[in-house]
Amino acid sequence: MKVEKDIPMPATTIRDGYKYPLNEMDIGDSIFEPGPRNSNESKIRLSAKKYGAKTGKRFSARKVEGGVRIWRVE
Repeated sequence: MKVEKDIPMPATTIRDGYKYPLNEMDIGDSIFEPGPRNSNESKIRLSAKKYGAKTGKRFSARKVEGGVRIWRVE
């Protein structure tokens, strides 16, 4: 493996350290992550769990047709 120098890092699409807009959600709001079953489910659930632990907010996830939906519940 070769070490390379002066390679610029691409801009991130992550919002406030999270890929999903969890910080913008109010109680009752939800977001949908499309994809095949189980492909993104654990990623979005883990992201919501970590963000909730950090901020004291609570989220709930459910498999729905075509992907996963996360709701802010508290």
